[in-house]
Amino acid sequence: MMAFGTSEFDRAGHQQRVDEIQAEVRRQAASNSLPKPVPVRVPPLTKSPTLLNTRLAEELDYINRLLESVGDQLVADPVMLQRHAVALQSFDLIGQMIGHISNIISAANPNDAVARVGIEDMRNRLHRAG
Repeated sequence: MMAFGTSEFDRAGHQQRVDEIQAEVRRQAASNSLPKPVPVRVPPLTKSPTLLNTRLAEELDYINRLLESVGDQLVADPVMLQRHAVALQSFDLIGQMIGHISNIISAANPNDAVARVGIEDMRNRLHRAG
């Protein structure tokens, strides 16, 4: 049986060659891969002994979960996602910022918590003078 001028034997040989190429690429990738860095273990922040700060942080965490739920619902709508993709990405950033504020409020040492803020612009704003 001929398909597009290629015999069954030719296709088998071609597939074998493709398999050999893939195996070689995988071997090279395995030998060239860099060792993964050891994750840095950062000790958890000591929580604030102030009950009000703890409750405020809990409220912010609750708000963050609500915001995430709304964002998930909006992203699930393909039309909404297509029309407002950039704006919907803001939900994630806002959620991260709320999480950082929650950590700062609930920390016994807020300066340590500010140092751990992963959003550089936010961290810089929190460190600014005046």
